[in-house]
Amino acid sequence: KKCFLKNEKLCLHWYKCQRGIGRSCFRVGTRLAGGIRGVKRDRKKAHYLFERGCQYQYGPACTGLALLFAQGWGKPKSLKKARMFYRLACNFKHTVGCATLGLYYMRGLGGLKQWNEARFAFKRACQLGSGVGCHNTGLFYEIGRGVKRSIQTAQLYYKQGCQQRYGRSCYNIAAHYYQRYKQSQEPQKSLKAFVRYMILACRNQWGLGCRQLGLHFGHASQSTKNKKKSVVYFSYACKHSDAIGCYKWARHYAENSTDSKRFQKALLERFQSTSSCPSEHLPRRLVLLHYRPSLWPC
Repeated sequence: KKCFLKNEKLCLHWYKCQRGIGRSCFRVGTRLAGGIRGVKRDRKKAHYLFERGCQYQYGPACTGLALLFAQGWGKPKSLKKARMFYRLACNFKHTVGCATLGLYYMRGLGGLKQWNEARFAFKRACQLGSGVGCHNTGLFYEIGRGVKRSIQTAQLYYKQGCQQRYGRSCYNIAAHYYQRYKQSQEPQKSLKAFVRYMILACRNQWGLGCRQLGLHFGHASQSTKNKKKSVVYFSYACKHSDAIGCYKWARHYAENSTDSKRFQKALLERFQSTSSCPSEHLPRRLVLLHYRPSLWPC
């Protein structure tokens, strides 16, 4: 078929796709599906290209096709077909396909709930380098869903997820060490491990991890240097869309600055990206700083 695209580089990929190269089909299909870089959006043609790429056993193309069916773009919505193509993507060793297939099995999307199949899909995703897959496999072992409950095995999967830079896995490991600290099991070692993994959770953009570090360093027993760290970590929590982190950071400005306008600006700007409404929990003297209820993103 003759190339209909104006971009010469994309036309080269178009012809490669016609010759059976799945990656090229996926590349052109992605541009058409999203209307990226000056290419006119055409999801019907994207559907055709993803289907060709999937026939050539290129996993990302199968995942793209499944997404189109899941959203109803270019073709009628069908979760059953989406589930089928996610399964194909996983068979062709695509990480995102395996992780999403696990969610479909777990939630019963496009078919029955199948907990064992979900665990196998997440485990396959973990083997392919998905932090989400490792994390969810760890949850199965921690809860004991369809498998014998084992906290040690769960921790191993969480550590793999953390190594893949998935913040929630780092947070779960930190929570485990905090429990050991509270139970006085090697308290100094457990506390250091708690802080180390919570820092990793924060670095990997898990806002709750940043907030917990802010609370830890802001404790009354901490030094002035650590209390300054506390404010920094609350700011990181807010940047990662943690509402309470935003509130804690803004409250610092109210308590340590006479410039109420600066505080108002920080508070209102940072809460725009969150879904919580903390006005009920604000101290009365902070609430009375000329706020209108409509300003809160509730």
